[in-house]
Amino acid sequence: MRSLSVFYADDDEDDLMLFEDAINDVRQLIAAAVSLHLVKNGVKLIDKILQEKVADPLIFLDLNMPCKSGLELLQEIRANSLLKNSTVIIYSTSTNDESIRKSYQYGASLYACKPNDYTSLKTMTTSLLTTDWQSRTSDFSNFVYQKAD
Repeated sequence: MRSLSVFYADDDEDDLMLFEDAINDVRQLIAAAVSLHLVKNGVKLIDKILQEKVADPLIFLDLNMPCKSGLELLQEIRANSLLKNSTVIIYSTSTNDESIRKSYQYGASLYACKPNDYTSLKTMTTSLLTTDWQSRTSDFSNFVYQKAD
């Protein structure tokens, strides 16, 4: 069984709780042991990842956070020699084209729009946790997950 270390930074307590519930619900559906690390803002995220000594973290970043935004954290992660190849998903309620474009430009692996209901959240987390990120090829045409037009 493969193991996944998932880190999620978000300033919204409800979003953190729903995400944690969804991960707990889908653990039985996927063939992986999932270790979830929740961070209430991005200021200490990179330190936490490095402290845990995770070789290949799956990182979810809320776009709009106080102190450090998801885009600022993304740039720091890409500039860090130990983390620059990590999978980073911008996870936001925003469907703003400029935010999506900047996320792509700054090197995010994917831009995932936060679902409006819990069932969709579980579907999304199942899909993202079972994706083979190492062999996935990404371009702008498949960069956004679940954008409602």
